Amino acid sequence: MRIKAAMLATVAVSAVALILSDEVCARQVSRSGSYQGRKGSGTFQRTTDRSAGSVSKTTVRTNAVGKQSTTTSQKTWDKNTGTGSFSSTKTLPSGKTATRSGTVTRNEDGSFTKASTTTLPSGKTMTSEKTMTKNEDGSRSISATHTTPSGNTVSVDRTVTKTDEGRSASGTYSSTSGKSGSFQSNTTVEGGKAVTTRSVTNQDNKTLQRTIETSREGNTVTQEVTTTTPSGNTKTFTRSATVENVEKTD
Repeated sequence: MRIKAAMLATVAVSAVALILSDEVCARQVSRSGSYQGRKGSGTFQRTTDRSAGSVSKTTVRTNAVGKQSTTTSQKTWDKNTGTGSFSSTKTLPSGKTATRSGTVTRNEDGSFTKASTTTLPSGKTMTSEKTMTKNEDGSRSISATHTTPSGNTVSVDRTVTKTDEGRSASGTYSSTSGKSGSFQSNTTVEGGKAVTTRSVTNQDNKTLQRTIETSREGNTVTQEVTTTTPSGNTKTFTRSATVENVEKTD
């Protein structure tokens, strides 16, 4: 189920960054507002700093009972050398942290290789390496290898294609633990609403499906998420985020 959960990971409340995206030209943008979801409600504040070849973000979330989590991240890219780096740290209300860091390299054939290491709050680590290649038909092929804290290796091959309505993706996965399967997703944008449907079918031919409907009204982004289990049971929840204040510094 961990593989399925990874394949079906959805956009978190921080999707509010899509709101007012025309402001990315500013050197610094600070957004604050509120969120509500399956695990409760609260407020957030995000500050984004941009400079030539670098972007850094700090997000602070405070839940309804006053507990805070902080996420900091930074990305760099040197277009002359074709290399970049990224790192992030999430501090939980308990004080425990999770970190992720890695590099991106543009290869001679035009493909990109991304390698990363993730350290969980427990101290255990995971590694990942993926190669992204643009195909002649405009699609992109992505091959990835992930190593879990237990030493299990998961290989994932995926093809992403732009469509007239949005984007589609399909692929397969296999692991050294014997688990394998296929997955696919399709995103369409119409009438101001984005609809994404994702499914994963495992080696036992059992399928887990998730549909996410994302809409925006004013400065509020709302997502309705419906999950259908292999047995046919469905669960639906709604989450939203509202940007209530935006400050820009050139």
